[in-house]
Amino acid sequence: MVALPALMEDLVRRACATDASVEMLAPSAATVEAFLRAPAMRDADIIITVSDSVDVSRVLLERTPTARLLLIEQQDGMGYLTELRPTRSRLGPISPAELMRIIANDGTHRAAWAMLDEPMVQGSR
Repeated sequence: MVALPALMEDLVRRACATDASVEMLAPSAATVEAFLRAPAMRDADIIITVSDSVDVSRVLLERTPTARLLLIEQQDGMGYLTELRPTRSRLGPISPAELMRIIANDGTHRAAWAMLDEPMVQGSR
């Protein structure tokens, strides 16, 4: 958990305590910088924070690419889950023309990363 207000942290801890398979790796970090310095950060499966900053999301995803990032808005409790998912597509034999088509067709990839640059608006994701 990163920079959660005390009440929200308590609610998250209580919810997690109801499932024996959930292990809290470390106490909540007061800042993103403190979280990134913590040794347990590398083992996190999910990072829970209230920050909806684009910069924070990018930093956390870049430094912990296998973790899921759960952002909870303080005002209304709306949640957003952001995660990186590797994909592999079987393409078959690659001709020069197919190679150029693949290189030029990265619109979906770019759109997915561009989404991180957009402010989160209720109902948008």
